[in-house]
Amino acid sequence: WGWLFVYSFNLYNDFAGYTTIVRGVSGLFGIRLSSNFDRPYFARSFSEFWNRWHITLSLWLRDYVYFPTLRAFLRRNTNRYAFANIVIPPMLTMLMSGLWHGLSWNMVLWGALHGVYLIVERLLILRGPVIASQRQSRWRQVVATSVIFIFVSLAWVAFRAEPEVAFSFWYTLIQWNNWTINYARIFVAILLLLPIAVGIDWLQNQEELVFLRWPLLLQSALLAVALFLILILSQDAMVDVFVYQGF
Repeated sequence: WGWLFVYSFNLYNDFAGYTTIVRGVSGLFGIRLSSNFDRPYFARSFSEFWNRWHITLSLWLRDYVYFPTLRAFLRRNTNRYAFANIVIPPMLTMLMSGLWHGLSWNMVLWGALHGVYLIVERLLILRGPVIASQRQSRWRQVVATSVIFIFVSLAWVAFRAEPEVAFSFWYTLIQWNNWTINYARIFVAILLLLPIAVGIDWLQNQEELVFLRWPLLLQSALLAVALFLILILSQDAMVDVFVYQGF
């Protein structure tokens, strides 16, 4: 589980990091690009997650796949809560999202999983009145955020591996007999490191240029550490696993 959560942040920092670099370089030339991420792992629903993750792609899929498909089905059946109207538009949209990332079965599986997530979420809404996430009690928001993060992380397995490998990995996750003291120590180390990534993400999204308000010495130290890590990683084979280098 620990490695699964680490990969979730690795993927996010990889993608959000390079888009942030692109926005920064564009800013040097007077070109202002829209922000592409807004604390997605703080989302309290799957719909909210996709409003926060890869925002430009999500908006394109919403406007050119989801809405046209939904309108087409509504013309045939005006009942917004008809089974086809609830199931087909989100599933088709997420399958298109998967195929956009790559023409492979693991991307189809990844898209299908998120399609199922959105469908289940919509079916649960039918049970009664919905309270907006921001109006719910704090503990409910924390629980909802945790649940969304876990299921999104589980779907990332399919994003990374072929279906047979993904199913094998998911099966391994429930084999608690494999839990040893060494795994426990690694998991504790992970829990200590992840808050750093979460904290930086939260700070930067509260105010994008928040680091410019820090003392000059602290800014210099942060820049030095960043450059040092870039230098170290550039000498390692890990530099070749940049997930989105093909896009």
